[in-house]
Amino acid sequence: METTKNISVRTAYGKTTLPQGTYAYVGSAFGAGGIRARVSRHWRKEKKKHWHIDWITTSDSCKHVGVWTFPGERIESELAQTLVKRFPSVPGFGASDSRENSHLFRIC
Repeated sequence: METTKNISVRTAYGKTTLPQGTYAYVGSAFGAGGIRARVSRHWRKEKKKHWHIDWITTSDSCKHVGVWTFPGERIESELAQTLVKRFPSVPGFGASDSRENSHLFRIC
């Protein structure tokens, strides 16, 4: 996703500001409706803010660029561990139910 201006977001550590840029978010979707339902929800602008990512996706300055999916594979942690070695992360973002410190990475 891309942000066209700075966005204030909530994390496990409180609120922080994301600078304008391009971000990659790592998540899983093994609940009801699977990946289609989860991505559709994340891309809606009007919704109750439930997950950390909702603070970004409800912003008017957020533009969705694309989605990579790995159906049936449980690789959320592996992807986050790989991305954190290469890109700056947002501490406490989207990783409250995992051992990683973040699931959001500024890639550009």
